[in-house]
Amino acid sequence: MWLNERARQTGGAGYECAGVTLGGSQVETVASAHLRETPVYAPYGYAANVPAGAQVLLLSGGEDGAVVAGARMGSTDLAPGEVELRGPGGAVVRLCRDGTVRINGLVINEKGEIEP
Repeated sequence: MWLNERARQTGGAGYECAGVTLGGSQVETVASAHLRETPVYAPYGYAANVPAGAQVLLLSGGEDGAVVAGARMGSTDLAPGEVELRGPGGAVVRLCRDGTVRINGLVINEKGEIEP
């Protein structure tokens, strides 16, 4: 894996888990060092502000110093290949393996019809 190779080259881990103490688009984290205004990276098209209390993966090195590469996922009952989006207010959108989409309990089948 690229991270492990990079760690061997630089003589350091290159990554570590950290707790978020101040959330937002640029978070404050505590791990081996206390970092402020840490940039958060996500796949193209995704946008989210990491909340305080979240556990994140920090990558170190490069122009930005340390960056947040992702947040630890909570345990869910997702089947392999399923995707779920969760909001802090309890909203849930799930893309299921069978082609259905579930939005806060509402089921839309693969034909776009709402199921009872």
